Amino acid sequence: MHRNKIQAFDIFVLDKYNYMWHVYILCCADKTLYTGITTDLERRVQEHNGGRKGARYTRVRQPSRLVYHRAFSSRATAAREEYRIKTLAKPEKLVLIALQPKRLALKKNPKKRVVKRLEKK
Repeated sequence: MHRNKIQAFDIFVLDKYNYMWHVYILCCADKTLYTGITTDLERRVQEHNGGRKGARYTRVRQPSRLVYHRAFSSRATAAREEYRIKTLAKPEKLVLIALQPKRLALKKNPKKRVVKRLEKK
């Protein structure tokens, strides 16, 4: 089995620190795409839109919205997928986003994190 291939079972087993790693794509205000990885997706999207802790790239292109994310069990697997996505051309990234099963948005809930499914308009 080739180690660089992303395995389906990677999604279900947490790494040694019990973190799920997320690869995400943001669509910035100028319609450019930003790709990154994190263990806390909601916090990271807020950081990108909040200023100081967000990436320099997204700081000047606010607001940015989450258009794609996928969970992985380890940082190494997530980093490989992030690299693969970053090497894609923009049209290929748009296809990846379109093929996601449903468009997802994070909705803040004081008791727990909730993922709200958005209906296509």
